[in-house]
Amino acid sequence: MTTQTHTTRSAWQQLMAMPISRKLLYFCAVPVLIGVYFGWFKADQGGQDLMVRFVLVPYWVGFFQLGWLAVIASALLGFEIMKPWRAPLWLVSLLAPAALSWLGAYLINIYIEFLNALMPQVIGKSSPLAMSLSLDFFINFLSFMAPNLLLFTAQNYYFATALKQPIYRYDLQHGEPLSQTDPAPIPTRPEPGFVKLLSSNNQGELQAVHAQEHFIKVWTDAGSELIRFKFGTAMMELECHQGMQVHRSYWVADAAVKQVKKAGSKYLIVLNNDEVIPVSQSYLRQVRERYTDK
Repeated sequence: MTTQTHTTRSAWQQLMAMPISRKLLYFCAVPVLIGVYFGWFKADQGGQDLMVRFVLVPYWVGFFQLGWLAVIASALLGFEIMKPWRAPLWLVSLLAPAALSWLGAYLINIYIEFLNALMPQVIGKSSPLAMSLSLDFFINFLSFMAPNLLLFTAQNYYFATALKQPIYRYDLQHGEPLSQTDPAPIPTRPEPGFVKLLSSNNQGELQAVHAQEHFIKVWTDAGSELIRFKFGTAMMELECHQGMQVHRSYWVADAAVKQVKKAGSKYLIVLNNDEVIPVSQSYLRQVRERYTDK
């Protein structure tokens, strides 16, 4: 018996492979913005002085940050649980946190009780998520979490489409045991579906892909062609292909890279067909590590 191997990284590995700027955007941007606004707004409604506002703002930032981290952790766990059924992104972003992130309410309660003990006259709040096994608690919890889950879902779609960096994605093929009597093993690197959209004289070994609005330009060893296809979808089809994304709108095949060179303050990749591909700062470290011999 032989078994297929997979190179697809887990959702957590996808997160850890991102540049630090995108990690901060994913983990902190939403809770910090909401916390600053919510803390300042609440302080203004109460008519507190400026000093109290500067206490309430970090209080609310910490409150929403804890909830946000619980949502992310729940989505990562839920993604792994639902992977065999290949659940869609919206289901991973909504159902998994709704089902699992109530555990984060414990952290929020501890956080609020600790701050209340330190500054009871400033904070003076009980937790909106006081734990219980009552129906009222679960209704209150879901209503409290609903806006956060919608924002979390929107963020995941923003990363997958606008930033071309999907985090929750699946193998193109699942590993299934192959018997020795099978005529041929299933390839571990299937040809991307969009290559079949090229005209017959341009179909060949894939070298690079470039996003151009609603189109992608595809280079093969037989030529190049512009086809109507989403770059984000192309990146998902290329997950099992030997290569990497080197720019927000460029992907290159490992075998097609001839040279990595520096031009002024920028880095460029020269392909075997002498096409020149820009490397963005976000991917520079991965490019230099991957193509050290170039």
